[in-house]
Amino acid sequence: MIFNCLERYNKTTALIASDGAEITYENLIKVADNCGKKIPSREVVLLICENSIDSIASYIGFIRNGVVPLLVDSKLSQESINIICETYDISYICSPTSSISKYIENYTIFNSFSNYSLAKIKIKFKKNLKILDNDLALLIPTSGSTGSSKLVRISYKNLHENTKSISSSLCIGSADRAITTMPMSYSYGLSIINTHLFNGASILVTNSSVIEKEFWSFFHKSKPTTFGGVPFIYSMLKRLKFSEMKLDSLQYITQAGGKLDLSLVDYFTDVCIKNSTKFYVMYGQTEATARMSIVLHNEVDNKKGSIGKPILDGRFVLKNKSGEELKGESKGELFYYGNNVSMGYARTSSDFMLGDFNKGVLKTGDIARRDSDGYYYILGRMNRFVKIYGIRVGLDELESFINEKGFVCVCSGEDDNLKIYTTDSSYVPKIHDLISKNKLVHSKGYIIILIDSVPRSESGKVMYSEL
Repeated sequence: MIFNCLERYNKTTALIASDGAEITYENLIKVADNCGKKIPSREVVLLICENSIDSIASYIGFIRNGVVPLLVDSKLSQESINIICETYDISYICSPTSSISKYIENYTIFNSFSNYSLAKIKIKFKKNLKILDNDLALLIPTSGSTGSSKLVRISYKNLHENTKSISSSLCIGSADRAITTMPMSYSYGLSIINTHLFNGASILVTNSSVIEKEFWSFFHKSKPTTFGGVPFIYSMLKRLKFSEMKLDSLQYITQAGGKLDLSLVDYFTDVCIKNSTKFYVMYGQTEATARMSIVLHNEVDNKKGSIGKPILDGRFVLKNKSGEELKGESKGELFYYGNNVSMGYARTSSDFMLGDFNKGVLKTGDIARRDSDGYYYILGRMNRFVKIYGIRVGLDELESFINEKGFVCVCSGEDDNLKIYTTDSSYVPKIHDLISKNKLVHSKGYIIILIDSVPRSESGKVMYSEL
């Protein structure tokens, strides 16, 4: 199991928080196990995630003690939390003590530690007795936008294999110091936590973003050797004039969570070469636990725009519409094979008893091409979803959510450029308010466009290509 060998790093510093708090691996294990053992094994607990020592310790404790955490970000609205609790019959919640009442109305706290508490939810909506598959380790929503998203069912084997492969690909060691730049509830952010703890490294924990002075104050004080980021983070770093920053401790950086604009690839390649910093481009999906491929730092410039080659023990295959495997230089639907491929989805609590549906094969939903050197390039998506600053947003899901509130709209767009179309001008401010209130999409990641009519086919289906 991924966290079963943390004892070998006992005296090493595991986590350093921006408020100055520190914890060794030895004490982290004590806090984690004390929390994890308070909930019955093979129960699901809703973990309200922050980038904090308490949140990470809770997660480790649950994994070590057979409790299955369902990770959600602390910024999720009460409405979305309630949808998740009702859909999945959640009985337990682990949350920052000061805000637990913001998420759940009827609960009883039965354990508190530092700034977090464990509570039993007084359930009104119990549907059935949950039986969990023995391999189920972790549940992560497919989308951070609404509470109605599916959950990805991740096994203990998935976690261990993906962590091991990424650790090998990036040569992560105990001397590394990673600073958090993304929520731990996001699979990429969680992957950075997993890989560094697995190798006895230190993690510098902060909820501040790269655009805040507090982040950089903590950065210069704590001297991280690495960080990761989605395209939005890298675009912000360029605006902050990353090339002029004095970041002597930084040894390498990683990028995933969506395609990076080629101008940004050029910018960060040049800056990193100048500063003797390694720059890795990666590709992943929550359904593959986290990351699936990598472009090594010395190939980023030569293979611009590529997602690279699969990580250790992974394999890509391109297939045509008939499902036949394509050889050599070709273009087709991208499939991934590996032990990090998740077990499948959960749409109700009864799905928690399901075994491994995917059997190590992931249909990514991306169209890709392979060049003569075996490097892969994403050309587009087969399904209707986009990534907004690294967070996947289902267009159909968002569209339905807004329509169900009485504001007719259709959604289209691309990564970091979501477009919401409506024919009623009075809906525009109401849709803005709905998105803001429920924290559905980053405020700078979408626009609302007023149109005369929604283009539809003869059968009444929306013609998104005409928008």
